Amino acid sequence: MANWNKVGVVCGVFLTNFLVIGPFKSMGVYFLVFQLDLGASAQEASMALSIMFGTYFAVGPLVTVMCSFFGYKSTCLIGMTLAALGVCLSSAAPSIGFIYVTVGLCLGSGACMAVTPMYALVGQLFTDKRPFVNNIVTLGSAVSSVPLNLLAQIWIDSYGWRGSLLLMGGVVLNALPAILFTMNAASRCNAKQKAGRRKVFDTSLLKSCPFLLYCVANGFYIANMVLVATYLIRYAQSLGIDNLAAAGLSSIMAAVEIVLRPVSGYMSSLKTICSFRVNRSYILGGAALLQSMFLFTLPFVTDYLGVAIVVVACSACVGAAGALPITVLSDLFGPEKLPTSLGIRTFSMAAPPLVGIAVDATEMFSLPFFFSAGFSLIAGVCFVIVDLCVKPPEDKEQVVVEAETKPQDSHETKT
Repeated sequence: MANWNKVGVVCGVFLTNFLVIGPFKSMGVYFLVFQLDLGASAQEASMALSIMFGTYFAVGPLVTVMCSFFGYKSTCLIGMTLAALGVCLSSAAPSIGFIYVTVGLCLGSGACMAVTPMYALVGQLFTDKRPFVNNIVTLGSAVSSVPLNLLAQIWIDSYGWRGSLLLMGGVVLNALPAILFTMNAASRCNAKQKAGRRKVFDTSLLKSCPFLLYCVANGFYIANMVLVATYLIRYAQSLGIDNLAAAGLSSIMAAVEIVLRPVSGYMSSLKTICSFRVNRSYILGGAALLQSMFLFTLPFVTDYLGVAIVVVACSACVGAAGALPITVLSDLFGPEKLPTSLGIRTFSMAAPPLVGIAVDATEMFSLPFFFSAGFSLIAGVCFVIVDLCVKPPEDKEQVVVEAETKPQDSHETKT
């Protein structure tokens, strides 16, 4: 029965990602309407999505505190309500500044509150296959992105962007039964649903150069992803591609992730493949470097087929990396460092509006992909460097054990 309850937790977290993070990732469809109907520049329109992604990472330490005081279930329900309320209120936005609050702050922070406790439950219940399970549960957002990107554009064409946002808010509200189901299944597994009191922001980590470098790499990697999510559809529209076909590019990205994430999760869960040791840092770094190469070629493609091919190639790299940024962080520094890392990498939210200034000045929507390629290149190199500088915690423990046992063995030999 316990195993079935664990399956229930996985299904519940998957559905929560499907209904909360899916709409979160689909906000790029509204980039053009924010420009046309609210009179926003590229910088101002991208700022809304930038605040949303930045807030999602910034409130990680706050969610830890909320879990300590209110428990996992209450934190998830508060987050789901805040996210749905933010999306629904956006339908009444009189200006782009209103969108900054509703989509940027409310949806960003609400999504983090809704899913972060879920990941904590998965971490408690699964150890050996944690990378594989993490990829399965995060797959929910990719599965929902396939229809939601297209549906959002269809809703915009049929009901206007305000009606579309109301419908998207209803999608988020449907996460309520998924959250309740997950918490009920977790309680039957005796999972601890209240975080222990611990240091929210570990300032001692700021003295660790490898840790800071890893956080910088994470930040650049996230900045690259945010730029693609923000400008891909708008770039396709600037080429004269139909709005629905342009929205379909995001669905293509999600579909490729759906195929590759389970494979990536399974492969990264193995210790060796064909007698070769699996190094998750190298997989992550290699995927980022390949993605950089494909992103660099995207601005030179001007037809839909060519753009779709490059998008598939980039999505394959994203799918190969999967949830490895978080998994590698735990491997190298320990899972207790996660809240601090999420807080540090929030500098990535500055990338879209800064790039938006360049787009406004040049009116070139291909420009963000050169920046994205550079960010991905920096991230890939840094991931590899950090792995060369840091010995994982379990290896360190093994060295200590060997150091302690060797003198004792030599003493016994002499005796």
